[in-house]
Amino acid sequence: MLDDLILGMAGAGGDGVVSAGESLLSAASSEGYHALMTKSFGSQIRGGESSCRVRLSTKKVLNPGGALDVLVALNWEDFFKFGAELPLSVDTVLIYEEKAGPPPETLKARGVVPTELVPVAIAELTKKSAGTDKAKTSVVLGLLSGWFGIPSEAIGRGLKKKFGSKGEGLLEANEKALASGIEYARAHPLRTPHAISKPKGPPGSKMLCDGNDMCAAGALFAGVKFFGGYPITPSTEVMQTLTREIWKYGGTVLQCEDEISSIGATVGASFAGKKSMTATSGPGMDLKTEILGLATIAELPLVILNVQRGGPSTGLPTKPEQGDLFQAAFSGHGDVLRPVLAPTDVEDTFKVTVDAFNIA
Repeated sequence: MLDDLILGMAGAGGDGVVSAGESLLSAASSEGYHALMTKSFGSQIRGGESSCRVRLSTKKVLNPGGALDVLVALNWEDFFKFGAELPLSVDTVLIYEEKAGPPPETLKARGVVPTELVPVAIAELTKKSAGTDKAKTSVVLGLLSGWFGIPSEAIGRGLKKKFGSKGEGLLEANEKALASGIEYARAHPLRTPHAISKPKGPPGSKMLCDGNDMCAAGALFAGVKFFGGYPITPSTEVMQTLTREIWKYGGTVLQCEDEISSIGATVGASFAGKKSMTATSGPGMDLKTEILGLATIAELPLVILNVQRGGPSTGLPTKPEQGDLFQAAFSGHGDVLRPVLAPTDVEDTFKVTVDAFNIA
């Protein structure tokens, strides 16, 4: 039995790979495992691909880990676009879509070919069990449950939560796909068992959250009373969480028509004496800069969350650099001193958000 399991998945943008990772994360945390997930998205301009890696452990998890214990590749082309984000070793169990064919020569060129290669007709299993090809990731979750000991009951609860209110037959189709994956795994055991141990200590689920969740919680704890925002990836969840929660504490969320309006409203609320905040990413910071200068010259306290992309504007699809960081620190009018705080992990985001309000 393993105390630690690192899983990776890669596929096309519409395959639901990240959604499957989130379901896996939710199932594991509800059973009391420590878990961490990272996810990557390619540029949708060139068709789109996505990947995720999930680390499950019976002990506290501090990083995403090294080489994968398990990789699920729904097609090779998308897998190779993620390079070192999904590192393999000879001990990795490589599960791949049978119709995609065996691992190509480019995998051998990397110098590492896993010894256990497991072709599975995932699309065929999905069509046969669910009557649709839209439930592939539920088959994958079933395979992972059957081979690696991730509790199927917890995954099933996650499917009910996700699909229970999304149309007639959708939940049933995904439940059938999950069952077919579990059944296939039991009928075709791996050469070497890789099941993860049950969590140690008293039973009970773990709190599942990300940095945006913690930022919203920290803002509420710090006494935020106004949030002016505009939806922008990857910061939107802060506004979504505050929209749901801030009214309980006497606050207001205003979803504005654009980034400029959102910081304008936030500065106005600050002028009226309220603790105010906005959140954005690279292109939004571009647009907010002028009114940020106004807040500076008027000496109005303001907290801005800049959830960075890999580069300015659209981020990695155009060019990778640290432009977002320079923009946060130096984009101002004249000789402006601007405190820039950077949390080190999800837990730290709560404290840093509170610090930001206190400094402001």
